[in-house]
Amino acid sequence: MLALAGCGPQESRYVIEIRQPPAKVWPWVTEPDKLEQWIGGVKEIKPLTDDKVLRVGAREQMILEMPEGRYVMESEVLAFETARMIRVKAVVPDGFDQIIEYTLDDTGGATRLTFSSQTTLKHWVANLLLPLWWPDAEKKLNSDLARLKALAEAS
Repeated sequence: MLALAGCGPQESRYVIEIRQPPAKVWPWVTEPDKLEQWIGGVKEIKPLTDDKVLRVGAREQMILEMPEGRYVMESEVLAFETARMIRVKAVVPDGFDQIIEYTLDDTGGATRLTFSSQTTLKHWVANLLLPLWWPDAEKKLNSDLARLKALAEAS
């Protein structure tokens, strides 16, 4: 039944140009205080790993307040290369699993930031309703990335 409902992972990929070198953009995709400024709906980000160091296995919890409700998302760093790439697995229990990757490419003093994600919904009803709400999710992501660009360029 799930396969018939089109329940495969949903993939997104966006590329934006930021007029700052990767070293200046990197904190905007890795530091909680900066993430809170550009990701809409984020109320709090708390480290779950005692050392609070960015490393493979580091975990954090993000509290999101969205029009449709409040969510608690836990994430874990899967891979990173400083000022170049970070890949994170994010989980909302009973909601979705998501693999998110930011890739930063130096374009001669500026940064080409590629955001990609693969989202797997955990409930068959959500999968059936996906065509109704996915466009709004993508609009939010576009808005968030535009805010990231503006903040990173102003810093």
